[in-house]
Amino acid sequence: MFGDERVSLTARGVFARITTVPVGETFTAATLAAGTDEVATAQAGLDELEAHGYLAEVAR
Repeated sequence: MFGDERVSLTARGVFARITTVPVGETFTAATLAAGTDEVATAQAGLDELEAHGYLAEVAR
């Protein structure tokens, strides 16, 4: 994913942040952006990762 030139730096950063979430823990754009005002940016990164097949939404 990090070598995929279709993926923006924003989406790469969001992916890197996801890797710090404990296994089994649910996350959202808001939880990824905690402590910042960048929820919209985090959501855009999540959407991009999903569009390129690097992330799938799972209903719980």
